Amino acid sequence: MTKLLKLSLIILSLFALAGGAFAYQLSVDEVKNEIIEQVTKEAKSYTQGDIEVIITGMVFSGLKTQGEKAPYIKVISNQKRFMHKDIKRVVISDGKEVLASFPVNVTVLVYKDVLVARGPIASFAVVTPSNSELRRMEVGLHIQKVITEAEGAKQLIATRNFSDGALILKPYTRSKPDIVRNTGVNLVFYSNEGMNIQMEGVALGEGNVGDTVLVRNTRYNKVHSGTIVGENEIMVRI
Repeated sequence: MTKLLKLSLIILSLFALAGGAFAYQLSVDEVKNEIIEQVTKEAKSYTQGDIEVIITGMVFSGLKTQGEKAPYIKVISNQKRFMHKDIKRVVISDGKEVLASFPVNVTVLVYKDVLVARGPIASFAVVTPSNSELRRMEVGLHIQKVITEAEGAKQLIATRNFSDGALILKPYTRSKPDIVRNTGVNLVFYSNEGMNIQMEGVALGEGNVGDTVLVRNTRYNKVHSGTIVGENEIMVRI
């Protein structure tokens, strides 16, 4: 009876050892790497640039499974759009049942070439190559507002002050009109009798071709009302 009991214990021990040999140990680093890979892939589907993923607050210390294959890891997002900061859910399963499920804080950093101020830019000033430049910046928080190379090629007007090195964001700019306030313009004075005189002036308003604006004649310091007929050109009827 004693021999039979010993034999049974030996057999049970062997089964236990065999079961342990085929168990899969899922480490914290393995889960982190998978989260980073999935979040990076998701971020690249929404935006371009170099992606960096930072994970914090992960309540997972490892997992030992009964199978010899690595379990499945799925990262579930709360929003179907790019999120600079988000709380995602991580689900670990063996294909049949959930082995673990926990939230994780994720911050996505995006580095790309965007338009920034090269020196201070005052409100209502024209954004030009001399006062702006493309610079590699982290823009995850403003991903939908930054201006890229193609967009920066267009002439823009600042609608707020930008300090040196500040991101020039779309909500604080607008397209440059044909006539910009407080800029020099060419005044063309004409009459029905065929008189045509050209002088220099300063626009007191702004607008595009066809709009009426006030302009000051710099020679005589008089204010006239004229029609915009082209870029930096205003026609005044006399």
